[in-house]
Amino acid sequence: MYDYIFKYVIAGDYSTGKSAIVNRFLHNIYKHVNDTTIGVEFGSKIIYVKNKNIKLQIWDTAGQERFRSICTSYFKNNTCILLIFDPTRRDTFLHLKYWLNMLKTYVDANSLICIVSTKSDSSIKNINDSELQQFLHDYDLNYFQCSSKNNTNIDNLFYETAEIIINKINNNIIKEDDFKKLGIRPDVNKEIINLNNENKYKNDSKDIKCCIIS
Repeated sequence: MYDYIFKYVIAGDYSTGKSAIVNRFLHNIYKHVNDTTIGVEFGSKIIYVKNKNIKLQIWDTAGQERFRSICTSYFKNNTCILLIFDPTRRDTFLHLKYWLNMLKTYVDANSLICIVSTKSDSSIKNINDSELQQFLHDYDLNYFQCSSKNNTNIDNLFYETAEIIINKINNNIIKEDDFKKLGIRPDVNKEIINLNNENKYKNDSKDIKCCIIS
């Protein structure tokens, strides 16, 4: 049983480590070479954050240009987009602006967009720290570094982003009226169980007969 469903979308250029992140988080598996994602792949996992059970529905999208018309439909009605780049490949960092411009067309203003750098275990870096920090400052985005190979910061990536979203719900920044367009769903079955329990107590109360003896 869970309290909310959050829809996560993994996006970015091909071969940046998107599927490796998902496989490590969902199954604690790492492959040196992952199969190429064809279109979109799906997985889910329930995590416990801020006293809530959150079911993450994770959509891993292909980075190849020929699949982008398919993948863009998954950018709508999402809770969080993790935009991935590979710091050993400078082109994947430069393409982040392209992805962010494309997301503007589909993503709600309250959707959480985070930049994620893979391969933090690698000594090869083709991006200067100063230009990365400037980019993050210009776009005002959350940033995470991780390594699927070493299993570094993978769980934190999902737990911390989920916590940001829950805090927005608790602080009424994300309102219940916003849930549908943000891909957020409360557990309907849990609500039905609670409602049935409330009705049960009400019905039981009607059967209680009391008398006063004087």
